[in-house]
Amino acid sequence: MRLFIFAIGGTGSRVLKSLIMLSAAGVRPLDENGKPVPNLELVPIIIDPHKANEDLKRTEALLNSYRMIRNRLYGNRTDVDGFFANRIVTLREIMRDSSIQINDTFIFNLSAVEQNKFRDFIGYDTMNEANQALASLLFSDEQLENKMNIGFVGSPNIGSVALNEIKDSNEFKAFANVFNQGDRIFFISSIFGGTGAAGFPIMVKTIRQAANLDINNRDVPRREPIGALTVLPYFNLELGEDHR
Repeated sequence: MRLFIFAIGGTGSRVLKSLIMLSAAGVRPLDENGKPVPNLELVPIIIDPHKANEDLKRTEALLNSYRMIRNRLYGNRTDVDGFFANRIVTLREIMRDSSIQINDTFIFNLSAVEQNKFRDFIGYDTMNEANQALASLLFSDEQLENKMNIGFVGSPNIGSVALNEIKDSNEFKAFANVFNQGDRIFFISSIFGGTGAAGFPIMVKTIRQAANLDINNRDVPRREPIGALTVLPYFNLELGEDHR
């Protein structure tokens, strides 16, 4: 059994970091009978265009260190107890279809999003006058100029447009390809920012509507249960003098 954990935005990375530490301490997920889930593999997938986010970088480093230590201790075995018992793998490690090209990393590739200003991503300058007027009605000038390599800065209306690209990505195709009946999906995100508030519903919609996509094994993920941890606001920003 595989548990696919989609950690979305900065909150997703922070919570995932705690899960890594618990796994290193030997904590194992339990089934309905209170027994450790047998032959379990955890597949963390971080969705965040803000590559410079320190939470993301720390969590990625922890995942890579965990995987290296665990492989040296137990190899590919899943029937172990004790420290580092949970096997943590990347999508690339478990892929069956070699024609799908993805990197051996825990981070979802969002390069098509993160390298653009939002206005360039939606092709604002190539729109006719009527469509530009509509886009300007929906998005402020500041949002149109937003560089998406810093995330969606509390603007889920931007994220909900940009993250629709996920359904056409190689990473999503790889996920659908390796997902088996009986595997599980879990999301971690905040609901008050930009990336998490947009990414969570977009990902659920994409999985539930996978049958409409041109991908292999598309009908299996949409039928399986989905769990989620949605985090409410847990910090405030202090306003500067100009905003008081």
